Amino acid sequence: MKKFLSLFTVLLVSFVLSQLPGGVSGIDMWYKTGSTVPLSKDYGPNAYPITRTGTVIEDLFNYNHCIRVEGAGNLNFPYSVEDMAVATIFTVYINEGNENSSLIYSDWRTGGYQGNGINEKGFYYSTNHLTKETFSLEYPEEEEEIPNALINTLNWFDFNSKKINNSIGTGGESTVYVGKANSNPSMDAFRGLIPEFIIYRKALSKEERQKVESYLAVKYGITLTYDVHYFNSKYDIIWDKQNNSVFGNRILAIGRDDASELYQKQSKSSHSLNEEIILSLGEFAKDNESNEFYLEDDNFIFIGDNDGITDVTEENESINDWELHKMKRTWLVQPYRTTSDEITTELRYNAAELTNRIQNEYEPEYWDDITIWLLVDRSANEQTVSTFDLNQCVDCTAYMYDATDGDYVIYSDLNWDEEESGFDQFTFAVGPKMIVDVNLQPMECNAEVGNIDIQITFGEPNFDFEIFDENELIIDSQLNILSRNISFTNLPLGWHTLKVTDATGYFREIAFEVSPTAGMNDNILEDQYLMIDDPFTVIYDPNVTIDASENVTATGVVTYEWFSAGISVGNSAEITISRPGTYTVVLTNENGCQVEDTTQVVAEGSSRPLEKDGSVDDLLAKETITIYPNPTQINNSFTVEINLFEEQDAQIQIYDFAGSLVHNELLKNSSKYQWSHRLLQSGSYLITVITKNKKLTKKLIVK
Repeated sequence: MKKFLSLFTVLLVSFVLSQLPGGVSGIDMWYKTGSTVPLSKDYGPNAYPITRTGTVIEDLFNYNHCIRVEGAGNLNFPYSVEDMAVATIFTVYINEGNENSSLIYSDWRTGGYQGNGINEKGFYYSTNHLTKETFSLEYPEEEEEIPNALINTLNWFDFNSKKINNSIGTGGESTVYVGKANSNPSMDAFRGLIPEFIIYRKALSKEERQKVESYLAVKYGITLTYDVHYFNSKYDIIWDKQNNSVFGNRILAIGRDDASELYQKQSKSSHSLNEEIILSLGEFAKDNESNEFYLEDDNFIFIGDNDGITDVTEENESINDWELHKMKRTWLVQPYRTTSDEITTELRYNAAELTNRIQNEYEPEYWDDITIWLLVDRSANEQTVSTFDLNQCVDCTAYMYDATDGDYVIYSDLNWDEEESGFDQFTFAVGPKMIVDVNLQPMECNAEVGNIDIQITFGEPNFDFEIFDENELIIDSQLNILSRNISFTNLPLGWHTLKVTDATGYFREIAFEVSPTAGMNDNILEDQYLMIDDPFTVIYDPNVTIDASENVTATGVVTYEWFSAGISVGNSAEITISRPGTYTVVLTNENGCQVEDTTQVVAEGSSRPLEKDGSVDDLLAKETITIYPNPTQINNSFTVEINLFEEQDAQIQIYDFAGSLVHNELLKNSSKYQWSHRLLQSGSYLITVITKNKKLTKKLIVK
């Protein structure tokens, strides 16, 4: 059964209290649910005796106490409906039963009274329409309103009964039932939550109605319609309707208004099925009453969102690239009062879906390296959604969560609108705890040393930067650095490892290459490619397609040109070859630096084993690694076949394309290895084999 939540106002047509709903005087009844049965009563001037009949369960509605009725229980009280000429009734509820359930109705009391109620007037309203005598009005269709919320205002005058047999005190001759099944007309009993209802025996002005509705909306996390402000008891605007053009969804607030007896210390949107966002004053507590933190009178903090999707990628896009993936949903924060930046809050986000993605798309060994970031833009406004570009936004801050509680990630000690601009915006993102970007500066083609620029995103300063060579010897370092952007100069050619450690001791290691042709040096082509030229074989393909970019990781534009017998035969990375022969590909980067590689394309049956003779250089040139199957599948075994010209140890390493080392193993004393492994995460990997004489690298695709 779908849930139906409503802040319901019926205008039907003085006692002065120090605290009144919305600060509006003239109240006749004010029922509020307390933490105990004796505290669940009418707090109005008449203290109507309210009786619980059947099963009535204690529950919470936006961390405030409420009752739950499930068809077998109701509230009822004697009430003088007969002489009620005009009234305004406010009811807050969540309907978990039928779409048209009996919410409130009056019935003529018989027994002990003169008269039988014939021709007496009464009223009832259900969860989708109101009826008075022969007059009936259905509420607007749900799609015309904010989902799960309604505020209806109905003019109801001339209710005086013409036949009052015995009106005794304030009790009158009627009983009003809340949540009970109505037999005339036939309607099911209400099932759901009811925390509070209010009756005025007068018609409220627009200003008065708006103040009461705002009080209830803040208290119970209800989003009002797009075209209204939220007001305090002084009729000051505390949430401007102009915000609703972008951020008018799932509005929630914490705040205090003593004239309304409103002291909402923690809140969630009652329109969010998974209780997505919870904002609390100080540390979150089990209910509003238990929250011990203090807020000064007439202070509020509102939050509304732009209704963006909560996924952090486009459909079928992975997050396992060690980059930052931001959510499309953005929240606007609007505090009220200039001292609001002194209010310390806790923000909770239900991160179940994001946590599942991390655990499904990253290998378990990396789970602790990936986090869910809270991104806050202190310079944002209420009309434009922030991009949260951490490289461009000087007032953007990223917060790592402080704790977890079930599915929730918790961000503590947050203050809002510290810049006193009137607004903040925030969103969430999935990404590494520290992102390290290494960029090689352009090099002359004959350069023997190179320079790198390093940019750090996230992590806690100060940082230690250390660079190691291929023998794991440190060759340069910069320690205790506050800046997130530094450079290293005059680094020798070759592969190096950068280790960055932040102030908390967390570190990342990134492999990088210093070379005029970095990213296009290692084993561009296989030594041989076979053509199948027998049409009677099971698999017949007389052509061979070779992709020279398969192992190229260079940034920037790389051009390709293929040659056979000195003649250019192609100028794209991929070429299809239809005849055997020797083929060479020349790669040129943006700086004009070139590398080339040569391969043999042979017909099946003509391939001869490599001869173990000739010079050492010839033998070293014939050392190879082969990976199969390639591509492979997640969690499927693949094999790396290594052919060396003599028995020796070999170091095998696997890097992901973020440059992180994911596996490192030493193979002992052989000239031919067949090493098998499996990877649990899709993506592109570099398989590197280091021998005593050279380094061999191949690209592996895991689907």
